[in-house]
Amino acid sequence: FEVCHADAVREDLGFLGAEAPWQVAANLPYSVGSAILRRFMERPDLFTRLVVMLQLEVVERLLATPASKGHGLMALERAARAEAHLAFKVPPAAFRPRPKVMSAVVVLTPHPPEWPVDVLDGALAVASRALTRPRKTLANALKGVVPPEVLPSSGLDSSRRPGTLELDEWVALYQATLETARVPD
Repeated sequence: FEVCHADAVREDLGFLGAEAPWQVAANLPYSVGSAILRRFMERPDLFTRLVVMLQLEVVERLLATPASKGHGLMALERAARAEAHLAFKVPPAAFRPRPKVMSAVVVLTPHPPEWPVDVLDGALAVASRALTRPRKTLANALKGVVPPEVLPSSGLDSSRRPGTLELDEWVALYQATLETARVPD
């Protein structure tokens, strides 16, 4: 057991590498918990297991599946970088002083992404832009983000909503965008 005093949002996590792999057990601060968790998930070389408590709403977004309530960028990032499951919920009465929100403990097992980092990052960037317009069809949500001819070449139905796409579909869309950019006019 070792306690590291450092800013988990800003600190270069490489200093943990000498004695890696680590397992993390933490009650993450609600204001920066998502940012910390994202950083930890990006480092499967350092962390083999993350057991963290977050606000229940954040955990639900983290575990959301395509087409379900709350499915968005956080769920896609988690799908790319970690397996996860809800361990248990923690009611406000478990704390002093009592918060106004429910909490939950989630267990994550980080893994390397299936795609090259540049492809994954590009796909998540496209998803991020489209997911800001969740009620729009893909064709409308992606206007100005990807060329209009990309959707048909990616095999995706342009009438779908952004929140219904699986991670591999975002990757296919991004790769189709790259291919379209390489094709000379």
